[in-house]
Amino acid sequence: MKTTGKLIIFLITFLALAASACAQSPHEQLNQMVEQLQKTPTDNAQREKIIRFAAGINPAPAIPEEARRAFVRGNATMSEAKMPEEYARAVQLYTEALLIAPWWSDPYFNLAKAHELRKEYDSAILGLRFFLLTGIAGSDARQAQDQIYVLEEKRDRQAKADETRRREEAQKLQRQTWAKDLSRWMTENYGRSLLSKVQHCFYCTDEDARGANWTYAEAMLPPDYNKLSKDWLRLGKKLSFRTAGQANDEIVFSGVAHNGVMVTDFCGTVNGPRQEDINWKQCNNEYKSWNGTAASAVFTTSSDGKPMVKIKGNCQPDGHCSHANLMLE
Repeated sequence: MKTTGKLIIFLITFLALAASACAQSPHEQLNQMVEQLQKTPTDNAQREKIIRFAAGINPAPAIPEEARRAFVRGNATMSEAKMPEEYARAVQLYTEALLIAPWWSDPYFNLAKAHELRKEYDSAILGLRFFLLTGIAGSDARQAQDQIYVLEEKRDRQAKADETRRREEAQKLQRQTWAKDLSRWMTENYGRSLLSKVQHCFYCTDEDARGANWTYAEAMLPPDYNKLSKDWLRLGKKLSFRTAGQANDEIVFSGVAHNGVMVTDFCGTVNGPRQEDINWKQCNNEYKSWNGTAASAVFTTSSDGKPMVKIKGNCQPDGHCSHANLMLE
């Protein structure tokens, strides 16, 4: 008997609740659904359910004044906006209007436009899809659907551009690491010894430079150094190495031109972890025509095992270049 009594109570309660639900008008049901959405504003399934439900109500539900207020203020912001943060305010106001009247078509269309201007293409597409759900038909529906296709193209292009930018940023960071490591290696192995002698072959071909056509300049100040280029003062000192460039992915070190006079720096763009991965050029040159011209630098050792840097630059169209071996003690 007790079990039967409980079953009867359950059935009575269920029928009472069902009768209560049936007693609710469509507008009351809509209000209840809207209250639920306001508790979970990102519940797009609930929003879609509201839009579809409201479309079947006759007469159509009225637009609350607070929703219209937010919508009009959003339009005012959109008409004056020029910066992304100003369009963000319009997004906020249209979203506010659509939390109060989520079945209203106009704010969805304008919300989509605000998102588009902020390059938030997925959000713009979602706004237009909700706009279409409200029952828009004819040319307006056609225009909205076509605009979705436009936004999909913009979104995909932006995704590709973002991926390219991320890849380039990663590559830049990698080059910075390589440049830092190579600069440290050069400093440790070639920047702690004094430049003792310069062996050079001026205006030579590569074949000439492999022969005996070399002259020497001792790394000491001549008696009349004060009458010569101030760059003479750098002779007899240590080579310096540093990272440079807008992305800090270049290495700069002091180079030596003919007669042992230091008149130029060598700049190298780092493309890998080895010295062979550096593309060198002449830079910061008092002879402006040399700036930017291709060069080479090889960090090695001399026959007696001492550090030596072999450089080549100021190459002419006929293949003749200035070669120099920087010998360190």
